[in-house]
Order: sequence, then structure tokens, then C-alpha cells
Amino acid sequence: PFPGMNPWIEGVWSDFHTILIGYIRDALCDELPDDLVARAEEHISLSSTSGESLRRKVDVAVIEGDPWRHGERPAWTPESDPDLANRLAKPILIEVDEVTHRWVEIRSASDQLITVIEVTSPSNKTLHGRADFERKVRDLLEAGVNVMEIDLIRIGEAAQNHRPGKWPNEPCQVIVNRAQRPGQTEVYPCPLRESLPAVRVPLRPHEPDAGLDLQKLVDQAYTRGRYWMLPYDKDPIPPLSDSDLKWARERLAEPAD
Repeated sequence: PFPGMNPWIEGVWSDFHTILIGYIRDALCDELPDDLVARAEEHISLSSTSGESLRRKVDVAVIEGDPWRHGERPAWTPESDPDLANRLAKPILIEVDEVTHRWVEIRSASDQLITVIEVTSPSNKTLHGRADFERKVRDLLEAGVNVMEIDLIRIGEAAQNHRPGKWPNEPCQVIVNRAQRPGQTEVYPCPLRESLPAVRVPLRPHEPDAGLDLQKLVDQAYTRGRYWMLPYDKDPIPPLSDSDLKWARERLAEPAD
């Protein structure tokens, strides 16, 4: 029912984010030169109560057994060395938050990283998460890699709070940093009441940009995710301004096409 982003989708962002990442990867593969490929990547981020974070790609999955579901350590006696059970060290237990980060990479046939496309999640827009992300952007640009940030959520720290210059006063925007133009940033504002833009995805310096129709991909994700079933009787989180909420309610009340 909305021309651009649906403000209620932030309530199911993890699911929507996963769907959208796949659509972006598929759309880019149709646009790229024959010797480039788009890949979806992910890693697990573990943040402890001390504020430290670890990021790892998933290599091995450990499936929890039933005893752990009740907060109990499962009993185990090594058959080959019964005495080992008495010598097992007691670990220090630290509470951690586990977040899965997903993004899209464009690589060459020789596996050279050309462009990274990040679809912002709430964890990227905490004060600590935003600072980490800005460092990642700087490192990638210094390595000659283009970076695109697709920020479609209203919650948290906006990019303009961490970068100098005059930025559009919009919580949602697409930000493009080209490795060949380190002093220049391209910004596509994404106002709530307007359609999302079709944006340019930078590739190698000698070739034209790829096109990415964000609105088309978001609409596909909305349909496939059946997000018309969201609880529209409740206010969205984060809350809208009074005028935006009135506008959104009027959109929802309009008959479907």
C-alpha cells in the first residue's frame, strides 16, 4: 500500500533482510559483465557484555541438545579416558548477543573483490555498530573496493551523524562510495512517502555502472514474504511522527488495486 518502504516491515526485519539480499544478488547477476559475479555472504557477530565483538564466517554448526534448552550442562563421560571428566576445567560464562550479518559481494573471475553492498540492519545503527561499520568502509576503500550501503530502516544512528558535509535529512538513504573517488560520496535520499530510487552500482573504473531497481526488489520481497499479514492495527516500531502516521493510516485504508 506504500509507494516506497513499508514502515511496518522493520518489525520483521531479519526475515525481510534475508529475502532482499537474495533478490539483490539475483538482479545484479543479470546486469553484470560476463567475468563478474555477485555472491551473498554472511558471518556471525558475537558481542559480549563487555562490549567486545567477534566476527566469524560460519564454518561449523554446533546443534544444541535438549539439556541445553533447559539451561543445564549435558553430562558426558569420555569412554576412552574416564578420569578426563574429573579434570575438565570450569569455563567462565559470558552472555553474548548473536547477530547474523549478510551482504552482497561483486567479484571478478580471478576472485578480486570489486564492490561490497550492505543492506543496513539495526545492529549497524547502534552507536558502536555504526563506528565499526564506518571503519569497515574506510578499510575497503583503502583496499580499492567500492562500497554501497542500502539503509532502509528508520531506527538508530543515521550515517550523516558520523560523516562531515551537508547530508539530506532523511533516516533512509542509499550511500555509494567509489574507491576511485575517495573524497566524494553519492547519496540517494529515500523519503518515506516516495518510491525508492533505481541506483547505480559501481564496478571497475573502466566499465559502466550496473543498475539496481530497489523499488522493484522491495515489492517482490513484500509479496513473497506475505507482509500484507503484518499487524497493521498496531503502530509501527520505531514510531512515526503524527503526520506520517496519519498518512500511513490513510494509505492502508485505501482499497487495494
